[in-house]
Amino acid sequence: AATAGIFSTTSDDYWADWDDGELYYLRLGYSLDAGPLDSDMNLLWTAFYQDVDRGEQALGGGLDWATSVSARFTRGDWSVDIEAILGDNGDSDGAGAVLPEDRRDLFGGMVLLPRVWLYEKTLEGVLRYQYQASESPEGIRLNSRYVRRSETAEQDTVIPLGGRGDEHHSLYLGVNYLVWGDNLKFMLGVEYDDIVSGSEDVYSGWTGFAAARTFF
Repeated sequence: AATAGIFSTTSDDYWADWDDGELYYLRLGYSLDAGPLDSDMNLLWTAFYQDVDRGEQALGGGLDWATSVSARFTRGDWSVDIEAILGDNGDSDGAGAVLPEDRRDLFGGMVLLPRVWLYEKTLEGVLRYQYQASESPEGIRLNSRYVRRSETAEQDTVIPLGGRGDEHHSLYLGVNYLVWGDNLKFMLGVEYDDIVSGSEDVYSGWTGFAAARTFF
């Protein structure tokens, strides 16, 4: 399967014009039945590049380009997702404001996500390891907005650098209880994050999650 598109980077509501830049998008997917192994494999490659001048609105937080390759392996009650990503932060944010030098240049990362059905397609166990890094001291950021707004007990101050750094490790362990397939499920988990900027420790700590998720 393949998808391609060209988008205006203007973020105006309703009908967008073409006064800003353009974003070019490509997605290629492939599925493979492993037959005797009683397993399936799905491969996906996505990429985008946007042609935006400084001061113009941009999509994707202002990234110049990004590309990712992902694979999902499924066998019986087990599945494993693997994804790798590479991109360039560009030199301005989505609104056209100039980025500081410390937040530019290349970034990359990977995600490893094994899952297993613990009970009859209803109770699912999930483990996720994530790593990301950048060439610049503040080229990546903690994903959790809640952690970024929290206060550290030792310093009684907000997390430095807005949760930004150049190397980040994250580990998540949780369970999902599916009441109505993916349309309604309850989620419970715990996550550990560690991010640094050069020799400076930006944040290291645990976060607990409890949520109900639904969509129609």
